[in-house]
Amino acid sequence: MAKRTCDGCDRRVPVGGGAETLWTTGEAPGGLSLTLADGSDHFLCFDCVERLPEDRNATAADVAAL
Repeated sequence: MAKRTCDGCDRRVPVGGGAETLWTTGEAPGGLSLTLADGSDHFLCFDCVERLPEDRNATAADVAAL
């Protein structure tokens, strides 16, 4: 499974999808790509996604604060 660096914490996590999913290694995806309220795109691990603010729409500044 391919890996990608989280924009919030710089940790490398597995990414699902593509042909590689056909020959799974048993690793579950560890993050996802998000488009935030300000239109910025980020790849975040699930731990960082949970650290985003819940009381308002997240922005690039929130990712930088992680």
